[in-house]
Amino acid sequence: MDIDTQAKAYGTGLSVGAIELTEVIQWADELISGSDKPSMPLIDLSLTNSLATAISILNSLAVKPDPQVAAKLLIRHLFKGVTVARISYEHASATLFQMALAGEFPDKESEASMWAFSDELDLANRGTYGEPQTVKQQILAFLASHAA
Repeated sequence: MDIDTQAKAYGTGLSVGAIELTEVIQWADELISGSDKPSMPLIDLSLTNSLATAISILNSLAVKPDPQVAAKLLIRHLFKGVTVARISYEHASATLFQMALAGEFPDKESEASMWAFSDELDLANRGTYGEPQTVKQQILAFLASHAA
């Protein structure tokens, strides 16, 4: 998998709080150790302790990402973030909605769910329609099925 695509997913995952900076640094370290001549941005990424700097470097590395693969990787990060309670279901569903706005879908079948989860959870949380726990289970099932 290309660095552009991975950087896109790591950058967004880091910016929404689904992953931690240490995970990104570990990824950069692995790329550096596997390269004869690593790029300076990767070295800078490996050495930074600033979230903003890391996101900026990742965005600069994500020149031509594969949007479908990046979406799958980001969903994997969201799944992990939700399961370890690093991010809320509300935050995960809002991120899925933002991905939909950007046209970033892991596959065509997932599009409708990505558009709907945020509103469905909001309506359930307000007591208007549905049960919050049911919607959260649907979100988790979606994330799990696309995180594989």
